[in-house]
Amino acid sequence: MDVNLKGSYRLEGLIHLIYLASFVLCLVLLIISLRLLQRNVGGFSPPALLVFSIMGLIGSAIPIVISLQKDYSINSQYPQAEASRDDLHKLISILEQQNDVLNAGKTKLDQENLQLRTEIKLLRDTNDEWFERSIEVLKTMERIINVPNIDESYLRAILKTKKQYSQLVNPMGVQILEPKPGDKFFDKVHQIVQEAKDEGKPPWTILECVEWGYMINGRVHSPAKVIISRRG
Repeated sequence: MDVNLKGSYRLEGLIHLIYLASFVLCLVLLIISLRLLQRNVGGFSPPALLVFSIMGLIGSAIPIVISLQKDYSINSQYPQAEASRDDLHKLISILEQQNDVLNAGKTKLDQENLQLRTEIKLLRDTNDEWFERSIEVLKTMERIINVPNIDESYLRAILKTKKQYSQLVNPMGVQILEPKPGDKFFDKVHQIVQEAKDEGKPPWTILECVEWGYMINGRVHSPAKVIISRRG
């Protein structure tokens, strides 16, 4: 094999290294962009990074395939080119090792995501329990308020406590549905338990709130039970 051909092999080997390095870099960027999309990280554009890495993989893979085809053609004519193929195999082995490292990192990330989901579920369960206990306290107050012939001073104290407690839990997402007589019936937050005749009220008018309702974070937990004027 002449000197020019050997120099050509060295140059092509260097080009192989450059393309393989670009391929590995784009593969790493692809995995990073996928992780960022899973974590929904703000501040920049993971989709743009994903597109860039895919284009880079395609752009670097095509020259590698072309070069391999060319190497195969040369090797069929010059057995001495076998050394370049050995170098390529070594590079592929290194690439596979790096891929194993990336897969190990992905496994660790999956484990962290599983732990995070478990912690989020625990927080949600704790939060739901707090909501239910808060509503139970308010229901107890309502039962006391509705006790017949309750002492006036005791009633005032309970109403004051109910007001203060409502002001405490309202910013945390718990809201009392306590329609007043004369309010219009609204089927999304009210439930009819009885209809009564009242000539002085138009149909669908609330005459009495029999039981408070509750909303949690803007959603109806239980509708207020009401008596309304006859629906005509």
